[in-house]
Amino acid sequence: MLIAINANELCTPGVNGVKYYTYNLLKALIDLDSKNKFVLYSKSKFQEEFRLEISKKRPGSFSQNIDFRGKKFEKELDKNFFHKVIKWRLPFWTYTRFPLELRRIKPDVLFMPIQAVPFFLPRCRAVVVVHDLAFLKFPDDFTFKDRLKLSFHTRRAVKCATRIIVPSEATKKDIIKYYGVEPRKIRVIYHGQSKAKSQKPKVKSISQNSKFKNTKYILFVGAIQPRKNIQGLIKAFEIFNTKYKILNTKYKLVIAGPKGWLYKDIFEKARKSKYAKDIIFTGQISREELSEIYRNAEVFVLPSFYEGFGLTILEAMAEGIPVIASNVSSIPEVVGDAGVLVNPYKVDEIAEAIYKIITDNDLRNKLIQKGFKQVQKFSWEKCGKETIEVISEIAE
Repeated sequence: MLIAINANELCTPGVNGVKYYTYNLLKALIDLDSKNKFVLYSKSKFQEEFRLEISKKRPGSFSQNIDFRGKKFEKELDKNFFHKVIKWRLPFWTYTRFPLELRRIKPDVLFMPIQAVPFFLPRCRAVVVVHDLAFLKFPDDFTFKDRLKLSFHTRRAVKCATRIIVPSEATKKDIIKYYGVEPRKIRVIYHGQSKAKSQKPKVKSISQNSKFKNTKYILFVGAIQPRKNIQGLIKAFEIFNTKYKILNTKYKLVIAGPKGWLYKDIFEKARKSKYAKDIIFTGQISREELSEIYRNAEVFVLPSFYEGFGLTILEAMAEGIPVIASNVSSIPEVVGDAGVLVNPYKVDEIAEAIYKIITDNDLRNKLIQKGFKQVQKFSWEKCGKETIEVISEIAE
């Protein structure tokens, strides 16, 4: 079976959930499947952080040009994995140049780790991953342009796909509700969790950053955008500092992540806070730095109004950090009983949860141990196996 994969996400700068998912899923597929032929397509080389240097892990792997179905591919990954770079100066590579290549090789299955399907597809079955429908549930949290683009491509993707993979039961329910898709067409496959391989930091190490030396802090990780409810977290941080004064201890709020969209009001809220000097925005950081930030946090808080999955919850648990998270959308599926669930619209509740975890060592240790157990339920190997099952089912 020949499987074509759009791996173009791994070429663009920065880190986000879709890239992290694509990278870890591909790593799992490479380790699991030695039977099928996979062709990974992109418009340029993969970013350093997302390079798949699998050929170093298996004996017999090599690099050369080979001929497959009359077409040459640069063999960079493994004996049954191929990577082809298709350069294209014009925009919309996924919808214009990519389908031309698909028509040439005529794959049995097309796998799209993004919620889109190219135009002018050849006759092949398609598996599409829909990560979330936040743009429908919270339209005001997106720019008009992004909302229009996501709406058009997602609607078309769920219609054209042979199978749809989603990361949670909550997202499955959303797709059924908004698009009327038959439940049997949708498969829930949870994301995995694994510590990213160590990378050389591109900026100063956090351990050398004076803002974090000998500092106790509450941590949020994610893109700076309205849906993440960062303004609510800032309000909760203010209440925590005002109402719950802890003797001789001063806490900071660390917000780790790149700018997303509609972020100006969030920065303005932080700037006007009377605790502004204790609110730290790290900006885009490397995986190595992020791991260090997790390890040194007192508590991790994800107060989002909506999440398709919530990878950062598992990352925090894996680092031994107690978790506070919203009780909405997919988040309870990920947290289980290993964290404190709160109403994201009630900032007093978030502040109280922070105080309890910081001051109650028994609760803190209990959550940490439960977190370690909860993480074991999620793995990229399991995600990969279930993804191969879906691909194999529709190819039969």
